[in-house]
Parts: sequence; structure tokens; C-alpha cells
Amino acid sequence: MTHRLNGIRAKIQRADETIRQLDVEMAAFESTAPHEVVREFQKKGLEYCFIVKGEPAVPPRLAVLTGEVIHQLRSSLDHLITALVLENGGTPTREHRFPVCLKEQHFTAVCNDGAIEGISTCAADLVRAQQPYLCSTPKDHFLGALHKLDIRDKHLLLVVVAAAARFSGFLKASTDEEMARQLGIIPGRTITNFSDFARKRVTKEGARVFTVTLEKPDPTFTAEGDVVIEVAFDKVGFVELIPVRDTLAGMFSATNQLIGRFVGEFE
Repeated sequence: MTHRLNGIRAKIQRADETIRQLDVEMAAFESTAPHEVVREFQKKGLEYCFIVKGEPAVPPRLAVLTGEVIHQLRSSLDHLITALVLENGGTPTREHRFPVCLKEQHFTAVCNDGAIEGISTCAADLVRAQQPYLCSTPKDHFLGALHKLDIRDKHLLLVVVAAAARFSGFLKASTDEEMARQLGIIPGRTITNFSDFARKRVTKEGARVFTVTLEKPDPTFTAEGDVVIEVAFDKVGFVELIPVRDTLAGMFSATNQLIGRFVGEFE
């Protein structure tokens, strides 16, 4: 790898180190985040619900570390443009930056302002090919999300939700034998449906994280299952309650791959 990419790779490496540290600290917080899981019948006994209650507040440090990763990844792309200008014999200016545009008109405008002036024609075509406006949902493109999160973090701590709860996917249904004896009935039931495994925002009042629908009420029905608490972004693009670790891992990989597409410019 040529020396012009050394600084960029150092920023990527720093992002990776911070992600690993953040993962350790998030795991420690998630395992101790105060919450209560309540299991109860609703809808006149037709639904058996797992309800999570609590208001665990995410430590500001986790938002700070998350913002650092976002900034390292986003700024590495601006550094890439500087390296491309230098490699092509030009002089970087304050206008140079890696454009991230949700609309083609915006991309044309920032290029006319000098964002990628002086880089090779091949590199310019590569920059254009990465733009979010070329996909059907620009806001969900990783560059669009990365750019927006970086801008927000410059002015305010990133919004993360500590109490994003999801059902683990393992359910053990059984019968409350004591209840059956008290009622003098022989249990018999049919499960007709399960809710999805989408993450839910946990509130003090409680959030229905998972439900089992029965064909008819059965007070002897009981079930066990694990509920996981995760640190999540409030919203990224159009997606709500997306886990921070999954988001950062995806953005890290995508940024690394994007930079790799320009390696040929430095050979």
C-alpha cells in the first residue's frame, strides 16, 4: 500500500479499535441494564405476552465512542479525496471533500464547487458510482446514513436508546400444573400465531416484546424465553431501533471496501 493511503488506513484502524472497545462497554451495560420482564395474559386470555418495563439510561460515554467511530469513517473518505488530488499532481483546497448526495442535482452542484476537482477521470467516475442517489432508497444507503450521523454528532450526542428489547427467538411452552390441579381441568391448547421478533422501545409503562396467540383462552398455559436488551440507534435512515454494534460493523466494512476500490489510483 502506498504512503498516501497510510493516514487513511490509520483512521480505519482507529475506528476498528474503538468499535472493539465500544462493544466491550456496551456488553457490560446491556447485561446490567435495569429492566423487568412480565408475562401475562391479554386480549381476554387469547394472548400470552412478554412485557418489558424499565428506563435504563445509556451512559453518555457510549454515545461519544459511537460518534468517534462515525467521524473516523466519514473523515477517512474526505482524506481519500485529498490523497487522490495529490496523487494526480494537484493541490488540495478547503472545497475538496468526498461528496455524499441523495440527489443527482446536489452531486452536480458540489462537484461544480470543487469537491473533487483535480482527481483523475477514473477516480471521479468511481466517486460518482458510490453516490446514494443511485440507489432506490438513498437515505438507507450506508453513505447517506454515515454522513447524516456524522453531521449530527458535530452538534449533539448521537441519539441511542438503551432499552431496545428483542425476544431471543427461543420459546419453551409448558403447562402450569398447579393451576391445572386447582381448576380441575385437563390442559389442551392450540397456538395459532406468534408475533414478530422486532425490537421494541422499552418504556416505564412497558412494551409488548413478544406475544403468543392461543386458539382459545387457557389459564394453565405458560412459557419461558429470553429477552435481550441492546443499545440501539433511535433511527438510521428509515430503520428504527437498529443495534449500534450491527450498524457500526456494517459501516466499517462498507467504508473499508469503498476505499479499496480506489487502490488502483495509487499504483
